[in-house]
Amino acid sequence: MVAAAYLAALVCSSLLRTRAQESAQDYISQAERLLAEGKYGQAREAAERALRLQPHSAEAENLAGTAAFALGDLSAAESHLHRAVELQPALVAAHRALAATYLAEKKLKDARREFLAVLATQPRDFVSLYSLGVTFLLDDQPVEALKQFEQASEVKPHDPTLLARELEAHLRLKQQPQAEAALADLDSQLSEADAGREQIAALLVNQGAYPLAAHEFEFLRKAHPDSYEVNYNLALAYHRAGREADAPPMPSSFEN
Repeated sequence: MVAAAYLAALVCSSLLRTRAQESAQDYISQAERLLAEGKYGQAREAAERALRLQPHSAEAENLAGTAAFALGDLSAAESHLHRAVELQPALVAAHRALAATYLAEKKLKDARREFLAVLATQPRDFVSLYSLGVTFLLDDQPVEALKQFEQASEVKPHDPTLLARELEAHLRLKQQPQAEAALADLDSQLSEADAGREQIAALLVNQGAYPLAAHEFEFLRKAHPDSYEVNYNLALAYHRAGREADAPPMPSSFEN
C-alpha cells in the first residue's frame, strides 16, 4: 500500500512537472509572438508567467528583458537579460539586447563588452558594429568610432544613420574633406523634405560647421520656403560662416 502510494505520488509529480514545462513553453511561444506583433506589455506578462513555471529558462528571461527594454523599463531589462546571459552564455540575442540596454543607460564599457560578445560569433552584425562605434563616439573616442563605422559600412554601405555618425566623427576630428564626402553621400540618400535633414543641419551647427549647415538649410528652404525657422537658421548659418551677402532675404510675410 505504501509502495503503491509512493509510486502514485512520483507519477503525479512527474506529470505536474511535464505540464508545467509544457505550459512554460506555451508562454514562451506566446511571448515571442506578442513581441513580434509589438504588444510588449502582454509579451512581458507571458514571459514572466513562463519564468514562474520555469525559473531557470534563459529564453524566458531574454524575452522578459527584451519586452521590458521595449517598454522603457531599463532596470528590469538589465536584470532579466543579465540573468539570461548567466544561464546561457551563448545566447546571442540576450547579449545583443543587454548591450542595447547598457547603451540606453549610458553604461558604455558594459555595452561595449556585450556588443563584442555578439561580434565574437557574428562578426558582420551591422547593428552591433554600428552601436559599438556609437559607444566610442559617446565616450569621446571618434578615431575608435570610425574604425567600427568603417566595418559597418562594409556590411551596409550608404546607410543614412551610419553616414550621419561618420559625419559627426569626422567633424569632431576636424577632417573637413572626409566630412564633406560623408555629407555628400548623405545628401544623395535624403529628400529635400526629409526630417533627417533637419537633424543633420542641427548636427552641423552644433559642431560649428556653418558653411555645411547653410548648405543643408538651403535644401530645407526649397521644401519649406515660408518657414520662419528654416529661413532664420539659414540666415544665421551664413552670418556665422562670414557670408552675410549670401543670405537670402526673409520672406515678405515675416517683415511686418
